[in-house]
Amino acid sequence: MGKAFFVNSGSEANDTQVKLVWYYNNALGRPNKKKFIARAKSYHGSTLIAASLSG
Repeated sequence: MGKAFFVNSGSEANDTQVKLVWYYNNALGRPNKKKFIARAKSYHGSTLIAASLSG
């Protein structure tokens, strides 16, 4: 990526990153590519998407 995207917290950063990957893969015609690798029992944020990464 050649641009910066500023957010207020790590939760928002993780949330935005997941959404960007989803939109990017949908734009390339790969809507089923939605798997993420994250550490188990770790904290990724308090938003719904970020919290679901924690497992």
